[in-house]
Amino acid sequence: MATSVAITGHTRGIGRGIAEEFKNRNWDVIGFSRSNGFDIAEHDCISRMISVVKENDCDVVVINAYHGFMQIHQLFEFAKLWEHDVNKTIITIGSTSGTEWRRPYPYKYGVAKLALDTAVENLQFASKCRILHIRPGYVDTDFVANTNWHKMPVSQVVSAVFWMFDQPSTVLVKSLTIDPRPNQRIINE
Repeated sequence: MATSVAITGHTRGIGRGIAEEFKNRNWDVIGFSRSNGFDIAEHDCISRMISVVKENDCDVVVINAYHGFMQIHQLFEFAKLWEHDVNKTIITIGSTSGTEWRRPYPYKYGVAKLALDTAVENLQFASKCRILHIRPGYVDTDFVANTNWHKMPVSQVVSAVFWMFDQPSTVLVKSLTIDPRPNQRIINE
């Protein structure tokens, strides 16, 4: 029997890396992205995603794609759907952006990711489904292509996600922060 996973933002970057690893493990991957009609910026998208997840009896949802506070809305809806099911897992992809010192002012991306951290922490106690949260620093994706900081490869983030995921069900690694080289900037001379 095949196992199914649903992933937001499965066509690029971290989402694509996670999708490929699930495929390598012979999971059925259901992707949600603008390219296949799931624009997470649209509020009705979450209800459509939940319908697909139910129809395919997914065991895992990866909330990866960023658009403002939509990751948090998705998290609350999937946690409500699976609040009593210990066999389901939600994986959220956060960021160190909300707590890093590198920015002298708050900015929307960082604030949304910090709010995601708080939502995950709250729901990990309220829901019986397993909720795993990873907070990578800069990752070598299109999103930060012009950033002048050390970046880790997507493969390192994917490895960390699956390290968390592969822990026995009796162990819950609630949150994992990984950073390529904190506090060190690349100098272009």
